[in-house]
This record gives sequence, structure tokens and C-alpha cells, in this order.
Amino acid sequence: MARRKDGEVCEGVAPSADTEQKQKLEMKFEELYDTFHKMKAPEVKRSTMLAYESAWNFSLRELIGQEEIAGYGRNEARLTLSAMMADGIGGHTCKDRMALVKQMLKFAALELGRTIQSTDWRLKYPESTVREVKHFTEAETYRIICKGYAELCEGRTNVLGIMISIMTGLRIGEVCGLRWEDIDFRHGTLSVRRTVNNMYDSNTGKCVTMIGAPKSKAGMRTVPMLGALRKCIRKAFPEAGKPGHYVTSNSENPMLPRNLRETFSRFVTRHHLPDVNFHGLRHTFATRLVESDGDIKTVSLIIGHADVQTTMNLYVHPSDEAKIRVVKKAFRKLKLE
Repeated sequence: MARRKDGEVCEGVAPSADTEQKQKLEMKFEELYDTFHKMKAPEVKRSTMLAYESAWNFSLRELIGQEEIAGYGRNEARLTLSAMMADGIGGHTCKDRMALVKQMLKFAALELGRTIQSTDWRLKYPESTVREVKHFTEAETYRIICKGYAELCEGRTNVLGIMISIMTGLRIGEVCGLRWEDIDFRHGTLSVRRTVNNMYDSNTGKCVTMIGAPKSKAGMRTVPMLGALRKCIRKAFPEAGKPGHYVTSNSENPMLPRNLRETFSRFVTRHHLPDVNFHGLRHTFATRLVESDGDIKTVSLIIGHADVQTTMNLYVHPSDEAKIRVVKKAFRKLKLE
């Protein structure tokens, strides 16, 4: 219906072309997110959708939910970033959330035919603090393996995941995702085909268990299995479990990462080891390989990095003992009378 200047209501009068155009241009982020969510849900991993939902529910909805997408440009993006930084959100998380905003806007333009401003915002993100991942020394490494094997002999099968990680460099989710058919005892290899993760569902307020493929192609890999690890697995479970059953739990349900972390924490306390988290086992494995003169490309492939530089930056930190050996070797011919 439309209203004439004299106040009477006229039925059947179509809105003007200008009004239609204005309505087409108007869309708030709240509406865009709902459409984006519905159309993307069938196309991406559930874990990806949980990450989107968390970003939206915890900050973006409040910050930009009622803003018009057509007017969202560089200044608005800078204000959004500043607001997140003021809330104490880290640089990496800020970058991920702004990437979601950009993705939604491009979706609006390409899929919905909406007019948007340039998304070349050139934002300056706060530098994230790089936390060095601690690792165990060579002596501590052998101590962990020996103590772990002794516990397996006592029937404590829940420490098997610790043995797998420190002797293969698998991530905690990859350890939990190992099934019996992934182990080739004949050729001495482990195949990484899936990962188990605990993720927070911001809609329900509960943690959910996600089982899926590794996040990158490099994560799908085959890793050599040491004879010592083969012995640990056989000691824990003399008979291999059924196909489809998970190794660390020896059942159809995987051991959850949080449970394996708790197991490792108690193991560290029991044996008076340094305060190193579970990921430090992976770091320890990579460090042992490098300090044994393993070439970086091979090490990178074994631990599942597509980029050799990532291996160098994140995991390879020679110990003080290794540095001393290198210096002594370089000056081994030096003698002073």
C-alpha cells in the first residue's frame, strides 16, 4: 500500500524505482551472516562452521551486526579491529575474525549481487606474542620412553599415546585419531589419516568432539615406526584391535585429547619431569631428528609441514649442548701452546 499526499491509503500502488533500489542495497550484517551461514554450512567442515559461529557470537555480532554492509569500508574495518583489540583479543584471533568479515562481504557481492566497498583495508594487526614451545632434553627423552614402557608393562595402557607422540612427532589429535588399520607392523609405519579435536559450540555452550581429516594435505602422511614403539604397542595390546577401532582406546570411540593431556600431566608429575605440555613431545621429536643431522626437508615431511620454513621457525631450536658441539667441531684443530 502507498499513502497519497491527502492522507488516503491507496492499495495496489507499487513502490518507486528509487525505493526498490534502496531496499536492494540495504542489508545489515546480521541478515548477511544468517544467509552466509545457511549457504556455507553444507559446503565446509563442521569444525570450520564452529569457528565461524564462535567468532560471530563472541564479538562480531555485537560489533557490526546492525551495520549496513554497503557502507562498510576501511574506516569501519579499522574501528572493528580497534574494538577487538581493546577487548584484549590477540592479534591472530583479530586477523581471523576480520578475514571472516571480508569473506562475508565478498559472498554478498558475488552470491547475492550486493554492492560493497573495497575490502582492501590494509589493516595493521597487533603482533602476536610468539610463545616458545618447550621440549625435553635427550636424557629426558629416553627417561620418558623407559618410564612409559615400564608403566605399559604394569598395565597402564593410557600412556600409550605419550609413547606414540614422542617417537613419531604426531599431534595430540592425530594420536587420538589413529586406528588399527593405520598401523603397518610389517613395514614399520604409521599412517596419519584423521584427527580428533574438542571444539566449543557457542550455540549450545558445550564442547563437541570432531573427527575429520588433517587440516592440510601435508598432514596426510606416513611416518616411520621405531622398533621401540612397536614393542610399546604390542605390550599395551598384545593383539591388534578390530579395524575401525582406535589404537589408544582400543575401542570404537577415540580417546579425547583433553583426557590424553590430563594423562600426560599426571605422568610428568609422577616422574618429576620439567613442566612441558603435550605439544612439547612433538617438539622434542623434531628437535631430536635435527640434532641427529636429519635434513630439514625430511623432518618437515615426517612431522607434517608443507613448508620447510615452518619447521625451522616453530620446532627447530638446538639445545645448548648442540650449540657447544657445533662450535667445538668447527675449532677442533685449534691448539694453543
